[in-house]
Amino acid sequence: MVDLRRLSPRTKIALASDEYTLAKWLDKLADDEDEDVRKAVAQNANTSSETLDKLEDDEIEDIRKIVKIKRNK
Repeated sequence: MVDLRRLSPRTKIALASDEYTLAKWLDKLADDEDEDVRKAVAQNANTSSETLDKLEDDEIEDIRKIVKIKRNK
């Protein structure tokens, strides 16, 4: 298993944006300290509803808005 904590922020954003990234990796990336990583997770079509639940209460308003928009589709 890849230790996602050791990846650069740029690599984590790319991974979080990739449509082929596993849901379990997106779930781990949703806890990242970098808001751009979490935002990419929120925007990924493969992000599970459980992970969106976590991001729904994110401290960053833009991330919460993305989750809200995805849920209203």
